[in-house]
Amino acid sequence: HPFWDNKLLKACQQGTLNFAHWQYIFGQYYLYNRNFTRYLSAVMANCDNDYYRAELSENLWEEAGNMEQLASKNENQALRQAELLRGFLTNCLKLAINHLQYQDFSKRFAEQYLHLSIENDAMYGSAFLSYGTEGIVADLYSKLVEGMVKAGIKKEDLKFFLIHMECDDEHALTLAEMTASYADRPGWFETCLRATDEALNLRKDFFDNLYETLWLKPVSDNLAAGLLNKQPLYQKNGIYSVHESAGEQLYKNKKDNINFDVIRLNVSSTTLDPRINIIK
Repeated sequence: HPFWDNKLLKACQQGTLNFAHWQYIFGQYYLYNRNFTRYLSAVMANCDNDYYRAELSENLWEEAGNMEQLASKNENQALRQAELLRGFLTNCLKLAINHLQYQDFSKRFAEQYLHLSIENDAMYGSAFLSYGTEGIVADLYSKLVEGMVKAGIKKEDLKFFLIHMECDDEHALTLAEMTASYADRPGWFETCLRATDEALNLRKDFFDNLYETLWLKPVSDNLAAGLLNKQPLYQKNGIYSVHESAGEQLYKNKKDNINFDVIRLNVSSTTLDPRINIIK
């Protein structure tokens, strides 16, 4: 699927992402992650088979309840996967998860995932979450982990991803078995293909938008931080202005009795060379 050729995953393999990039990526990805149990609940609610509802409820419990289920006798306190993720975001990435600002494309990604999970029948929903979602986790997270390790993030801080790489195949299998139970229905194969393709396309669009905005945000953040830290700012109607004396004179020019003064602002930025052009 074209999803696997997106630029964000290639950047993971090439090691071109830094810590700040991963803060931004997961600051946006968290909206989808924290709503995942809603997608699973929607498919479970649409399922008319008692057995598969019970199996899905166990998956739901592992996502939002007792994750380790007494797997280790040395650990009496079970960990929730949601808590592992929040721990990674707050302790490792230093994100204030209750104050994250989501981009419109992040909101659209989460909303569309929920919409397709709720509005379609269980045959579609099981394929959507198995082949198009949980079934890709091991490969997807292995690439993300590779990128984070290359950015200097310690592997011991990535427990959330490592656990999902080990256990989500079982989750996908439950959903795949549920999908297969509808194989005698008309249009079953075409529905499975459509559901899988739509799930992967949603994620591809999200990753493409992440990558496109990834390089712009640090530039704007650095520029804003530089202005706030070094220059007197004046705000009116949401527009910030800086005094013309707050920079370095580059050159002056005069043409047709018009004076041009070009001043370089004294701020650090990633790729921009901010200047003030004063016309008198």
